[in-house]
Amino acid sequence: MIDPDDALITVDFTDNVLKNLPFGFNVSEATLTAAAYWGVFGNLPYVPHNAGSYRRITIKMNEGTVVGKPGPLASTSVATTNITGRAFSAVALAFAELGKPYGLAEGANGILANWALISGVDPRDNGARYAAQIFLGAGGGFGLEGFDGWLTFGTPDSGGAMMFDSVELLERSYPSLVRRVALRSDSMGPGQWDWDGAPGVDVALGPRMGPMSVAYYGDRRQNPPKGVFGGDRGNIPGVLLGAFLMGLVANGMNLANVGSYAQEVVTGIILLIAIIADRYLHG
Repeated sequence: MIDPDDALITVDFTDNVLKNLPFGFNVSEATLTAAAYWGVFGNLPYVPHNAGSYRRITIKMNEGTVVGKPGPLASTSVATTNITGRAFSAVALAFAELGKPYGLAEGANGILANWALISGVDPRDNGARYAAQIFLGAGGGFGLEGFDGWLTFGTPDSGGAMMFDSVELLERSYPSLVRRVALRSDSMGPGQWDWDGAPGVDVALGPRMGPMSVAYYGDRRQNPPKGVFGGDRGNIPGVLLGAFLMGLVANGMNLANVGSYAQEVVTGIILLIAIIADRYLHG
């Protein structure tokens, strides 16, 4: 709720009544408070971030709920991600009811493959086990007035502040091979301010020697990120289908010993056809 006369904003989470769950999915008071501030100040970039501004924001929450102040024995081991990201998006989306230029579309939520957890054994170190999280590129950023996406967004809890790994240090520290970290232009569909829309991030990583386990998560297939002001939700099934087809084509070209330059040309032609088809089908 916004009270323009008294210059006050109230963010009310008290409709969330699900009690604390017996694992670390619960948010903490600090992360929920931060999500509320993030959603407000993300829509008001001209407002200074200081004590005076914070005093104009009131945050209401229950106690002993997943979204709220946790109970005495509640675990909050992943409080900085998951539900906190949802809370931020709810606040940011709510501002769209004011009309342009306010309101942020939803962005990514989760740890996707370019921020994956890798693990295995290192043959260079007598089979010593290793486990680490990688940070190769970002992406996943929401659209907002004047911009079709935020390339370095990453996730709501990082908000573009995450530092990326040095490829050389990553390969030196673990038996990994980073084949590619690049922007893939024309890959995120038509945009309003940029004809081609926001670029996606193209990352190719694998083991240099021995097997490697790669763990990541995201639920955007079940809950695609929402748009605002007529922007459609993220087309996750379409993205997955496109990734599968591109992988199938790449695998076929590798089996046929097609050179790397020719592979890039073929990939570019396929993407161009996809963009033209998308323009034709969706105006």
